[in-house]
Amino acid sequence: MKKVKTDVVIVGAGPTGLMAANQLNRYQVDYVCLEKQKDRSSFSKAMGIHARSMEMFDLSGFVEKFVARGYPGEGAKMYIGSKKESILGLNQIESRFPFMLVIPQMETEEILERNLEMNGGNINRGEEITTLTVHDGGVNVMVNSHDETIEYEAEYVLACDGAHSKVRELMEVDFVGKGEGKTFFLGDITTSSLDPSMITGYVNVRGATVFFPYADGKFRVVGLDLSIQGMPYKDELTLHELQQRVNYVTSASIKIENANWLTYFGTAHKQVENYKKDRVFFVGDAAHIHNPLGGQGMNLGLQDATNICWKLMAVLEGCADQSLLQTYDQERRPIAKHIIQQTSRLLQFISLEGTKGKLRNNVSKWLLSNSHFQQNIAETLSHIKYDYHTTSSSQNLADDKLTKKCIQPGARTPDVKFLLGGSPDRRLYHLLRQYPFVCFVYMERQTEDIIDNVDLFIEELCTKYGDLITTFLVVKGGVPPIERDKFDIIHDVFREVENKLTMNHGHTMLIRPDAHVALHISEFDPLDTVKRINSFFHFS
Repeated sequence: MKKVKTDVVIVGAGPTGLMAANQLNRYQVDYVCLEKQKDRSSFSKAMGIHARSMEMFDLSGFVEKFVARGYPGEGAKMYIGSKKESILGLNQIESRFPFMLVIPQMETEEILERNLEMNGGNINRGEEITTLTVHDGGVNVMVNSHDETIEYEAEYVLACDGAHSKVRELMEVDFVGKGEGKTFFLGDITTSSLDPSMITGYVNVRGATVFFPYADGKFRVVGLDLSIQGMPYKDELTLHELQQRVNYVTSASIKIENANWLTYFGTAHKQVENYKKDRVFFVGDAAHIHNPLGGQGMNLGLQDATNICWKLMAVLEGCADQSLLQTYDQERRPIAKHIIQQTSRLLQFISLEGTKGKLRNNVSKWLLSNSHFQQNIAETLSHIKYDYHTTSSSQNLADDKLTKKCIQPGARTPDVKFLLGGSPDRRLYHLLRQYPFVCFVYMERQTEDIIDNVDLFIEELCTKYGDLITTFLVVKGGVPPIERDKFDIIHDVFREVENKLTMNHGHTMLIRPDAHVALHISEFDPLDTVKRINSFFHFS
């Protein structure tokens, strides 16, 4: 029997597992990614990538590959109980990606796997997990591989193997929840009856149907026909049945000219009670599932993977205590729980019939005319609104001397631009591609104490953390040139560090690899700041 030692075993090479492999690979963490299927799936499956996931791709350095192949859905035309359209716009999202990128899952997987291979990584296909044993020193994973048995000895395991997770079964972890008793229809279609520039949706007393445009001119249709609910369930959907479903729900002249991957499917909402058990972490659909309303499931998994991987990197490098890994569950599970509740309520809402359904239509049209409500929908669907500032670990690191407008630990950090090294348009997310953690010290006016303290601060950081954290002195444009060998100078000429990151004179901000605030400190004392950073990494 062959034995292989590694730091992390990833089980599953769907979008979540591939994202995890890309993250660990760029952090130079030794990993093995196992996938029982010998080839990538040829089905389109999930097809919507929201703004926050696009930001994760940007941080990872491959967002351009997705933008080049997907279709940016900037908003939706919604026909709610009438032939008059209501517009739901996504362009007001505060992100470089104010849209939902429509791209088939098979292309998402292809981009992620090719990027991994270009950077020296790979997927072990045709390897199916059979047993998993956790002990004090790590995890042993046994797999069948082409009539050969392999034993992997790892520090940690990431279960990215989907809703029917084998790892979850082997670990005897309950998947708590239930089916929703609804049958949806789905297909990838060709039609000339729809506007290819926008997502188009219909909601009425007969059900709901949404058409998503692909970059190649085709559409994904997903719908709920209330007239067939309660009938015996079947998977097979014919083109004739799909046309019937679309005709009935939309009452519009939408001629489907061609179609593939037609199916009916049921939905459920389930979640594990803790995303961590011993040295095993549940990621993506292995941790949570819900109905497809809003197209959020794959996005949750991509962001789960980004969250846990930088924490594993920090622990494996000896730069964080193992207890930091507990924060993965604390940060990610509440968000999925909220989305499960949200999508379950939305399904009940669109399933209303008769008088209640007509009332729903009138209320929805009124709400969509409200700009504040539209903004809230856009920020929720895009996942821009979700952050970690309410977790106990973030609350413990909060600085009560900061004003209310200042962002605190756990908050999402928007991308900001500035001058650095002669480049007029460098961005924060560019820096996070290069350096795991970025630390900004802000100076509005030339202050020798701050400059000297940055030198001392960097010396202390390097002693403890090596090159994990890279520090920059951020100055307003009018500050004279400063010559220092130990750190680079950022010029905040656009005032985006000041206004969007809410930094003022003497502030220090440590920014996590996933573009969330680790620390925001109002007074820069180098030794005290290092102590607070130690607390962030769970060192006493």
